[in-house]
Amino acid sequence: MEVMIKLILTCLLGGIAVMDCKRKQVSNLLLGVAAGIVIINYILYRPIAIVSLIGGILVGVALVGVSYITRQKIGIGDGLLVIILGAYLGFERVGILLLYALTLSAIWSGLLLVIKKVKKDYVIAFVPFIFIGYLGVWIHG
Repeated sequence: MEVMIKLILTCLLGGIAVMDCKRKQVSNLLLGVAAGIVIINYILYRPIAIVSLIGGILVGVALVGVSYITRQKIGIGDGLLVIILGAYLGFERVGILLLYALTLSAIWSGLLLVIKKVKKDYVIAFVPFIFIGYLGVWIHG
């Protein structure tokens, strides 16, 4: 069953990433579905310790806080997604996921600026990098 939950969340996250690329917006409906799956998974299987679950959620809450501080330079939807993934993955793995996502988005942004494809105020979709980070966490354990 755990494999099935991973596959469903991976597909949902991939769909959210595609939507974010196209619209620069995160679907509340898909976030709600993902949150429901994570809640049901936790209730049924308790895959992580409660302390790790709370820590993972707090990482996402901090990202939502950064969103407010930066006047949504990082979208609230990105923070909400990290809250959901934090509840699913736990503190340590969501931290690794964010490390991957932030590093890759910084490299991508730098490349776009260097080749003069965009200006410095250009907005990139962040969920695709969260998705890649998510895949990286599962590949590397």
